[in-house]
Order: sequence, then C-alpha cells, then structure tokens
Amino acid sequence: MPKIAARPLFAVAVLFVALLAAFAERYGYHRDELYFLAAGRHLDWGYPDQPPLTPLLARTMAAIDADSLLLLRLPSIAAATLVVVAAGLMARELGGGRAAQVLASAAVASAAMVLGIGHLLTTTSFDMAAFALVCLLVLRLLRDPEVLAAGRGGRGRLVGARSGVVDGAGAERDGVEGRGACAGVERKGADRERAECGGAECGGARVAGERAGAGADASGCRMATDPRWWLGVGLVVGIGLQNKALLVFSVGALVSALVLVGPRKIFATKYFPMAVGLAVVLWLPYLWWQAHHGWPQWQLSRAIAGGSSGTSDSPVAFVVLQFGLMGPLLVPLWMFGLWRLWRDARCRAFAVAYALMFVVFAITGGKAYYLGGMYPLLLAAGAVPVAEWLANRRIRWAAIGSVLAVNPMSLWRRAATAWSTWSSTR
Repeated sequence: MPKIAARPLFAVAVLFVALLAAFAERYGYHRDELYFLAAGRHLDWGYPDQPPLTPLLARTMAAIDADSLLLLRLPSIAAATLVVVAAGLMARELGGGRAAQVLASAAVASAAMVLGIGHLLTTTSFDMAAFALVCLLVLRLLRDPEVLAAGRGGRGRLVGARSGVVDGAGAERDGVEGRGACAGVERKGADRERAECGGAECGGARVAGERAGAGADASGCRMATDPRWWLGVGLVVGIGLQNKALLVFSVGALVSALVLVGPRKIFATKYFPMAVGLAVVLWLPYLWWQAHHGWPQWQLSRAIAGGSSGTSDSPVAFVVLQFGLMGPLLVPLWMFGLWRLWRDARCRAFAVAYALMFVVFAITGGKAYYLGGMYPLLLAAGAVPVAEWLANRRIRWAAIGSVLAVNPMSLWRRAATAWSTWSSTR
C-alpha cells in the first residue's frame, strides 16, 4: 500500500481553505442560511424538511458572532476540505502513490460543486462529506488482502505471488501460485491447510512467527483490513442522517451494489449488523420526531419529486447537469474513473451504486446535486492511472495544472453574474 502523501495533501487543503476563506464574506447570505439561522433559534430533534444538525451548527456559530459570514460558513469550509483530503486518501486506497493522491485532491478542490458547498452553510456540505467518508471506509474494508505473519517485532510479510521470502518469520513459499487475492503459503515441515482471505481461497499454511525471541502463532493468510471499520461507517452514517435523510438512499445504493456484484464476504462479520444498529440508534431521535408529527419529511419529498420545488430538475436537466456539477473540464477524468471502477472486480460495486442512484434520482425527480457525493470517488479512481501516465513529464503536468486552475474560474464568474443579476432586480 502506498504511503500517505501527508505534506502535499496538507498543502492542497491549506490552499483550498485559504481560497474559501478569502471569498467567504462575498455575495451575502443565501436564503437557506437565513432559514437555518431562524430554525436554530427553535432547536428541536427535527423539522418538517430536515434533521437538526445544520440548524444546530448555525445557532452555534451565531452565538459566537451573529454578524460574521466567515464564522457562519466555517463548518461548511471544514466539510468541503474533508472531501478534498478524502479524495486523496481514496486514491491511495485504489493504489495511487504520491502523484495520484495530489492529483485527486487537487481535482476535487477545483470542482464546482465542492467549491460551492464550501462557500455556503448548507446540508449538502455535510452530506457530501459524510458520503465521502463512507466511500473511504468501505474502500478500506475492500482493501486487497495481504499475507502477514503476526507479531509486531518479528512480524514477517510474504511478498510476491509465486516465490518470495518471509522476513522474520522463517518461512518460505515454494512456487505456490496464489488464487484470487491471496497467494498460497507453505511452511517447511508444516502440514498444508486451507485458509480463506477476503472471500478468495488461498492454499495457505500456519506460519510460526517469532516475536522478540518469543514464539507466536500467526495465520499465513490474513486480511490487511479490520472489519471493525464497519463501526466507523455506522458512526458516520448515523451522524450524517442527523444532517440529511438523503444519505440513506446513497448508502442503500452502495450496500445494494455490494450485494449484487460483491464482494459479499464483506458483510460476513458481526460488525456489520453492529454498524447498522449504531446508525439507527443515532438516527432514532429524528425518526421519533417525524413519526410524532406525521412524517412531514415524506410529504415534502413527494412534493419535490412532483416538481414543486423552485430548484427541481426535469429528468433531462438531471442528466445534463451531471456534466457541470464538477465542472465540464473534469468530465473526462471522472468518466474514466467510473470506467476504471467497473473494470475492477473489487470496486465494481461503486460503479453499480452510481448507476443505481443515477436511475433512481432521475426517475423520481431528484435534484442533480443528489448524485454529487459519488464524484470525489470517481475523480480519485481516474486520477490513479492518469498520474501514472503523466509520470515525470513536466509538460503534461503543466497541462493538467492549467485545466485544474481554469475549471473553478467559470464557477466564480457565474456566481458573480448571478449576484449582479439578483441585486439589480431586488
């Protein structure tokens, strides 16, 4: 697994925060922000159109300084920055090195929707951040298995698919070809036995590892991941559902895709139902409020699907606007990422989840930005092979850098034009 490009990702995040902070007080309050401030004065476990998290944040920021737009928008800046950093980390989980992580992070930082959610206090900011974290954690759960020997001091690692050396474990692999994601392991003098690693069978052996002079038994084939990451998924989903109920559809699509195309073994752990239970418990206060008030959120959702919202999109507009959410210049990158995910059996569920959400939201009258949470992952998936193609060729990197620099400029120009038009008609 490549190392985390900590310093470059930190640099991208700092530049991104500086840009958003510099423009945070431009264009005045958005109508939604005024609504959140008003709702925050009447805190409750729910509202007819949303859960309580964003009004709570609005109230908290207003309590510090009621007249500061920068302070009001700081939570959204933090959420958007989280999306930017998560994109780089997703590229790492997909096998990307330093260049791929920086490219993915910079591409997402230049994306129109990400800049937009960082500029306004809106539920979409935290919804996008929550789903980006969910995708990152699921990628962590899907990480390719590695063959390890236990013990921290004497832990050995089996390298190669056919012939390799176990460092510190005193075991050898004698021409055994791995099946699936794991390779077979054979220890001299030990009986071969069957082991299972992430759903892929591997003809392995128990490798005796030595730890600081003391004997320690280790499994010759072990997942490089920990199923307890499911608890992190449950925590993020539970908190995210206190911000926006839409997250349940995105997560539901991802789970359905994993069931359809696998790997289904990811669910074969007690931590998955525990994660579901954790998410439901965190969501329960809002569900209780909705049930107590006759489920007004459901009525509102039906109205939006029927086109009653001023920002409702027709099916045609929904499709067309997908090419502008991240900015038109990033379309080739995320489409390439979508294709790459589909070609990768381990990550194919993400491509299927995108397709499921696309169809469901288009048919049910969803707004175009409902699908926005998938694009950081698609950009990260596309960045990995693109970074390899760029290699150390400065001209190619300069061309990509120019695209990333130009992409957000059109957004700010459109925002300024919209503000000028609105101001002249007040």
